[in-house]
Amino acid sequence: MGKSKDWFKSRGGKIVAYFLQGLLLIAPSIVTVYAIYYFFNFFDSRLNNLFENIFHFRFFGFGLLVMFFVVTAIGFVGSLVIVQPLLHIIDLILEKTPLVKDIYSALKDFFAAFISNKKKIQPSGNV
Repeated sequence: MGKSKDWFKSRGGKIVAYFLQGLLLIAPSIVTVYAIYYFFNFFDSRLNNLFENIFHFRFFGFGLLVMFFVVTAIGFVGSLVIVQPLLHIIDLILEKTPLVKDIYSALKDFFAAFISNKKKIQPSGNV
């Protein structure tokens, strides 16, 4: 009786740990799919009813179109409010760190030369 109890404790703990790990891995996907489904139905039903009352016909995919613009607007605002300041803070930290600042600023200038329209690296006349 004792051996089977110990076996279950050791294996049962691992099974629970694997279950929780699997749940943590798939939960974001499931929540994302549910949120998209919920918002699509919300926008499609409510806004399509409003659209039908105003223009007297249903616009198939209106909810999808509105959802696309809402998600894009949230991404745009999030980029301006969260990502830009965060990248600026990281940039300031990297530019003040000894040794890292030399490598970082050199790479930053190098890639900026390829990305921007202005030439940052001027070729010398002596070849």
